[in-house]
Amino acid sequence: MKRAGLSCTSTMRRPMFLLVLLTKGWLVPNHVEATVSVDDVRAAAEKEAELPLYTNVYFPPEYSSERPSHVPVLRVVGSVAFITIGSLMHVMTEEHHVAAAWVRDQTNDVIFYKSFKTDGTELPSANFTLPENSVALTPYAHCNTHSVWAGPTYFPVWEGTAASLVAANTRPGLYTATYFPIGFDGLAPTHVPVLTVSGMTGILAVASIYQLMHEP
Repeated sequence: MKRAGLSCTSTMRRPMFLLVLLTKGWLVPNHVEATVSVDDVRAAAEKEAELPLYTNVYFPPEYSSERPSHVPVLRVVGSVAFITIGSLMHVMTEEHHVAAAWVRDQTNDVIFYKSFKTDGTELPSANFTLPENSVALTPYAHCNTHSVWAGPTYFPVWEGTAASLVAANTRPGLYTATYFPIGFDGLAPTHVPVLTVSGMTGILAVASIYQLMHEP
């Protein structure tokens, strides 16, 4: 149940407090090897079984303002997976905090579990070495006030392949009628600008508009 007087929106003082912690070096990245104990698996299962499970599109109407700071997000860079809680920073106090985050793979096994400190010295984010043969990864987060939230499933192979294809088909610099990425063949006639001059007047138009103006 939502507790009165609690909000996920940071106060004016909290960002300054966290900034001081960062500059002092008291907040460090939480890198954890992807080893999970039996207790971790049990803790994740109990939270999912005992508490309502919400997502980016499924949550109580009164929680609409809580979604930006509760939906976990997973991304992968190389062999390291990063998990963050929400697009907005979640508060971390004894009264209101993200208690833990975990990740399940394509077999529904818990491959990562992290409990967070609530004394203001740790942000609700972590990174871990990606296990081999990871096909689909779904992040979860438990807020002591707003239940358990599941984030969108991340597909490492698909994401990596898509990024490689985009990089391979994205040519640097400006495009012209003869220089453009693979797959843009049919776009040149409607994207290349055309400049015409009549006396002292110049007319600049997109090719398709120019063609329409000069059709016989």
